[in-house]
Amino acid sequence: MIDINLVPPQSRRKKRKNGAGGFQIPPEIVIGAGGGLVLLLVAAHVILLFINLTELARQGQLNAQWTALQPRKKKVDAVLAELRQMQSTQRAVQAILKKEEVTWAQRLNIISDVLPRGVWLRQINLSPEHILFVQGSALTLESQEMINVHTLAANLKKNEYFINGFAAVELGSIERRKIMNTEITDFVITAKMKNP
Repeated sequence: MIDINLVPPQSRRKKRKNGAGGFQIPPEIVIGAGGGLVLLLVAAHVILLFINLTELARQGQLNAQWTALQPRKKKVDAVLAELRQMQSTQRAVQAILKKEEVTWAQRLNIISDVLPRGVWLRQINLSPEHILFVQGSALTLESQEMINVHTLAANLKKNEYFINGFAAVELGSIERRKIMNTEITDFVITAKMKNP
């Protein structure tokens, strides 16, 4: 469609550049809105900066507390490691005790019963490798201490209740020493457990 305007150019209405139906936003409102937006952004930045500084201070306090707790943590870790080791040892001992038909009290009683006269025990020890060490000494005035030591080892080997659970009972090292004019024989008997 062709539009013909016969009104002289001086009398014609000027077209507004904003095509929003003749609505124009006053510049004061635009400047005020822009300034308000800038103030809002500055306020948000200040608030975020304050929150960031607060969190940094809190992190510093937490780091100081963590540093103060480090020595205690090391002690607790050491105690926990020792506890785990003890629990492992306890489980191993309980597994050994559950498998046994003869108790340790019975074995110790047997050792006491077959102990020859003039022989005494200094130590009975179960190693981590599940080897029983019986250490003792023998003394006799008739020079029969070697016979008594061999008798003790033989009696332990023959006793079916004592030997139950052991792979072998062996007479280990034998050493003689003299105190004044008396000869003493020190000995070690070893007994290795079956399938610990």
